Amino acid sequence: MVSTEDGRQLTKQIKVDVYMEYSAKTREGIQELFIRATCFALEKRRNRRERP
Repeated sequence: MVSTEDGRQLTKQIKVDVYMEYSAKTREGIQELFIRATCFALEKRRNRRERP
């Protein structure tokens, strides 16, 4: 288990833009996590195709 503070510090340390919390136990936030991860991956894929 990771505390909110530890998660936010790690976000800064690895220089990512988004910090999300979710619970595997209660499944809270899982759907949003997968939606955002999918959108991010598709955006990266589209950006690679658009480069000359």
